[in-house]
Amino acid sequence: MLYKTIGVSGPRISAIGVGTGGLVGVDTPDYGRDEGALASLALSFERGVTFVDTAEVYGAGHSEEVVGRAIAGRDVVVASKVSPENLTPERMRVSLDNSLRRLGRERIELYQVHWSNPSIPIAETMGALDDLAAEGKIGDVGVCNFSLRELEEARTSLRHARLATMQAEYNLFDRSVEQDVLPYCQTRGITFLAYSPLDQGHICGSSARRDMLAEIAGRYQCSVGALALAWLIRRPPVVVIPRAGRAEHAGQNAQAGSLVLSDADATEIDRLTGAASAIIPVNSVRAAPAGGGGKVYRSLEEAKANIHHMTPSPSELARQMLDGEFLKPVRVRRADNPDEGYEYDLVEGRIRYWAWVIAFEGKRDIPVLIRER
Repeated sequence: MLYKTIGVSGPRISAIGVGTGGLVGVDTPDYGRDEGALASLALSFERGVTFVDTAEVYGAGHSEEVVGRAIAGRDVVVASKVSPENLTPERMRVSLDNSLRRLGRERIELYQVHWSNPSIPIAETMGALDDLAAEGKIGDVGVCNFSLRELEEARTSLRHARLATMQAEYNLFDRSVEQDVLPYCQTRGITFLAYSPLDQGHICGSSARRDMLAEIAGRYQCSVGALALAWLIRRPPVVVIPRAGRAEHAGQNAQAGSLVLSDADATEIDRLTGAASAIIPVNSVRAAPAGGGGKVYRSLEEAKANIHHMTPSPSELARQMLDGEFLKPVRVRRADNPDEGYEYDLVEGRIRYWAWVIAFEGKRDIPVLIRER
């Protein structure tokens, strides 16, 4: 297993971690029957994984409870996250105490801001984290889903603690962080935590590309998923945190930490991957495809009213866009029923889509990543 340091001087962790978003929770069939998640986590730890990432919002706290059971008596580094509505000093202390209780720990090694909150100054949030680190209740400080400007502000706002990690999506389909965020992290000693590193099982964006990756994986006697993870962690600052819903996936993920890819194969993977990008009219996108789950805004009016009380809201993200901040492209695929007047269906980034529409009043084409069949 390959091991890396969190930040410049933090604890050593396995380059293959475990993410727990969606692994357990009040909305999953296994709520109250967590044996599958516990078995998957246990196998990961037995295979050399020493890092697990969770958050107070996952399963309304239930994920932290399950992680607490799984890590009991084990030498595992734990990361958790505070939600954007809790970024004031007072609310953060309450959130942290609740997370510590659920995890069964007196200290969280890595405490992260899950999303920024435009209504709470970043300096205020970083000051609260500074204080918690000075008190020994947390170890290192991290942020998630920050823009490059926000990342720099967070780093320079800390007085005593160091910004140790930045967490964002990174996989063989969506490689947009390679443009600026990943180089920024590498030059400043910030560990990059890649969530959704297997693109929720899609791996690389199309079945044809996946078949080509399978040929390379055959040379290493590993799964395509393990090959993808091994390619990602070749970059010095990158640690991946895939979710492992089943024990067999946990074993395959852990195997990636011991794979050494040849330069030729790594170059071939580089050539084969990365999403097809485009700039398309906003009105060519069906923002709420039939059958889509979750909290969906079905109209501009719903998005402006923020009926689902999302933080940041579409209007807040729109203001960031108008200030010149670029947020990663939304994802679309060719519409199942183009006869209905839409060329594309929106599959990821629904808040960002409406933020773009609000910011530019529906008059500017939107950058997208196109998922192939």
